Amino acid sequence: MAYSRMTGLAALAPLALLAACGSPDKARQDDSGAMPDGEMTPTEGSIAAVDPQTFANRIAASDQFEIESAKIAQSKAKSKALRDFAAKMVTDHTASSAKLKAAATTQGLTVDASPNAQHRTDLAALRAATADDFDSLYKEQQMRAHEAALAELNGYADSGTQDALRDFAQATATVVDGHLSMLRGIDVPARNAAATGTAPSTPAAPPPAAPVDKTPAQ
Repeated sequence: MAYSRMTGLAALAPLALLAACGSPDKARQDDSGAMPDGEMTPTEGSIAAVDPQTFANRIAASDQFEIESAKIAQSKAKSKALRDFAAKMVTDHTASSAKLKAAATTQGLTVDASPNAQHRTDLAALRAATADDFDSLYKEQQMRAHEAALAELNGYADSGTQDALRDFAQATATVVDGHLSMLRGIDVPARNAAATGTAPSTPAAPPPAAPVDKTPAQ
């Protein structure tokens, strides 16, 4: 009988351990539901978690950056494909800005299109770029900016709390994805290719030989 009781206790032990360890995240939370040591829960800090005003401001700033950078590209880009792309950016993002403002207005929001620090840095770099570097720099910036905008739009389309803005995000994500496809099809020379590809390096001259001591031995 004693053997039977010990066997039963041994069988229950793994179940007790599983019950204690079955919810590690919950065990790590305090009474307020926060994670220790400043850890974020899966939804904190994600693009989908932004509020309607923040979302509207970010997309408005992105549209404005696209328009301003495209105007620079129309006058500086060597590639006709990039100049045509830039013209489309002015048209599409001007339209996007108008639709965004209309959607935000229905929700009682006022849109702020002030550029962020990255936008200001990128615009300054475009204005300062040389003719040989401009096309590749503009394409790099556009790839990065459109990928960020697409993630923002998809995130809000999935989890946004305002119907008008969520509908705007869904429709505009398709447009931005099309812009990315266009960019991927445009070939431009790598930056500094003209400077580094045609001027082979010159070998360093050997050091002069040490003078020979011709003084007669004493």
